[in-house]
Amino acid sequence: LYVGPAFTVNYDFVIAAFYPSYAALAQSRGALRNAPTSAQGIIPQDMMSCGTPFLRNSYIANQGDELPDDQTLLVSRRCDLNGNSVADAVDIASTVASNFSSEGVNPQAAVGVRGFGGSQVPSNDRVTLRFVGSTVSDATKMMDLVLNGFNYAQGLDTEAPLACYRPNLWLSHKIFVRN
Repeated sequence: LYVGPAFTVNYDFVIAAFYPSYAALAQSRGALRNAPTSAQGIIPQDMMSCGTPFLRNSYIANQGDELPDDQTLLVSRRCDLNGNSVADAVDIASTVASNFSSEGVNPQAAVGVRGFGGSQVPSNDRVTLRFVGSTVSDATKMMDLVLNGFNYAQGLDTEAPLACYRPNLWLSHKIFVRN
């Protein structure tokens, strides 16, 4: 919905696939690559051109409430670690989610770190914090809390903060859920 201009000039949307491990990724992607073309049906490349793929490791900071609807809002912020570790960033995201939970909103929170591919930045130097409201209403409640002065950073060590860029707001759709 609201992202930086470099994204809107180059992309229309993002498809994210989640795997529980690199072994599961290799098995799933390998099966797709080895399937006869006719067995694959329509694949994304049949309908669009894709940017450079990359793998991101995601660390769950807060499981949050179940997502009952097929779409919700996701707020993301890219942050430089400034000497902090990825574990510190996960702790920060967990604290922020806990602070929102104290206000009646229990968001899913995760920290993403580039694993392979994509633009070149120093390893473990930059993360993306993601907060997902279980519903659009919960996500907008989080944003309204911040707009009205809620201190979501309460309890964080302000001596060594992350340096975060302007947040992005995404409309997030569930397109497949494995039972």
